[in-house]
Amino acid sequence: MITRYARTKSTLSHKLPFVKIPVPPEIGFGPLTTSLPYLTKGNGFKGFFKRMQTIHNDLGPIVRIRFMPFTPYIVSTTDPDAVAQIYRQEGPMPQRFKKTIWELCLNTKTGKTSLNDHLLRPNNIPTWLSRIDAVAQDVATRIQNEAATNNGSITLNPIISAYTLESLSSIVFGKRMGCIGPDPNVPIDERAKQFTDAIHGFFTTSERIFYIPDNLPTWFYSCIPEYKKLVQHVKFVFDFGEEMVLEKIKANDSTGTDLLTLFLSRPELSEREAISQAIEVLLGGVDTTAIALLWLLYSIAAAPNSSEIQMKIRNEVNLATGSKKVIDEEALGKLTYIRACVKEALRLYPPTNAQMRTAVDDMTLLGYDIPKGSILVMSIYVMGRNSNIFENPDDFIPERWLERENKLNRSNAAYSTIPFSMCTCVGRRLAETEMYILLAHIVRNLDLQWPSTESLLQGELRTLLTPEKPLTISCQPVAK
Repeated sequence: MITRYARTKSTLSHKLPFVKIPVPPEIGFGPLTTSLPYLTKGNGFKGFFKRMQTIHNDLGPIVRIRFMPFTPYIVSTTDPDAVAQIYRQEGPMPQRFKKTIWELCLNTKTGKTSLNDHLLRPNNIPTWLSRIDAVAQDVATRIQNEAATNNGSITLNPIISAYTLESLSSIVFGKRMGCIGPDPNVPIDERAKQFTDAIHGFFTTSERIFYIPDNLPTWFYSCIPEYKKLVQHVKFVFDFGEEMVLEKIKANDSTGTDLLTLFLSRPELSEREAISQAIEVLLGGVDTTAIALLWLLYSIAAAPNSSEIQMKIRNEVNLATGSKKVIDEEALGKLTYIRACVKEALRLYPPTNAQMRTAVDDMTLLGYDIPKGSILVMSIYVMGRNSNIFENPDDFIPERWLERENKLNRSNAAYSTIPFSMCTCVGRRLAETEMYILLAHIVRNLDLQWPSTESLLQGELRTLLTPEKPLTISCQPVAK
């Protein structure tokens, strides 16, 4: 593969037209040409991320694909330099790819400015740290207690989803929902389950209709059964969120330390827009962080050197916290190895397996002319598994992010993983903090083990890269 990539880049020393970009197998002719049968062969779009890996392995670091007849070709790249070029050329206002189905069902015209202002400021994280830590301590205790009553075996999905909802809602609304606590005999709140199910349904349903062309009449979407399901999921999320907002307003609590209050104070946002943005934080942050956490815990439990990894985590946490139980700002800054574990899990299993942009101007990418308006896809999953960028790319090796003399090209790596590039998802720092703290509290007292009788966990695409089945692992108490 190294030879193939080198050859592709070296032979493109002069510009070639867009139509010369390699394509995967197609059927049809003219505007009816499509690669859809090839892309969905087997298990449909659930395995699309794997199919893209095969396509790039066969054709090189840049390909063009037409998903549906009568639609434009998209351009997919797995070259870190090309990804860096795309990010650098987009300027301060990136032209993110937008889906009509989401714009219609979300019915919102507000951008991400306010979200960026508050969620991506590193100095805001300490404000919320104690809330996240309190929830994480409760959840870690619950896992420990529940595992003790079931020979150590525990299915983590509902607990992790409740954790991200409880943690995030405390930041959005300034108080905990009370959907999960340390006692496993107290069930997870049923309304919270319905809420997380609705968010999960939003992403799962989106995947089924994501590739429907965007240039269709608006009325057409309302005729699609899956779109109707999507609308119902969104309605439940917003109805639930509005209940929380009304409780917040009735309490007349305006301390300003929660996102809703901050959004309501923004002069450029109407009250309705501020409330919508607060709810969208939940919609965008609960499932993505929960899925990332599941992959993180699985990666650690299933690693061949799992015991060694967990010992390093445990020692780091104990050294950082001393006699304290809490993970405060000082302790969080010392969790270097835990940060590396999170980076490594996200490299292997990025919840968002690709990022999309729209070319703001004509450009040349890897020697090919790319017209203005072209849809550009950065295939993050494929880059994370690229042996040209990462040595032993299929192995979970947190140390690769720590070793200064590692052969890893750090400049390339920065553009080969999400969320570690210069343009990242809203709320990245908050999501990562939730992951750091929960992992620290879990591994501090428990040893995670992937059952030897189980085959390795596979992923499937449901808009997000999701574990194919519920994550059930063994959690054994650590000997003191």
